[in-house]
Amino acid sequence: MAQRAQNWLVIPTCQHHHLDAQDGLHGLRKAWKLASVGEMDALAWVIERLNP
Repeated sequence: MAQRAQNWLVIPTCQHHHLDAQDGLHGLRKAWKLASVGEMDALAWVIERLNP
């Protein structure tokens, strides 16, 4: 059984950027690649904004 990440390791995304076949994290990640953003970069961005 897969383990879930701790809540502070979650990257909040809209449904499109989470599940979409082309752009989503569980798809081809085209939008993420175009923006040159990886999961760790996105997580760092979220943490910075939650802790001003």
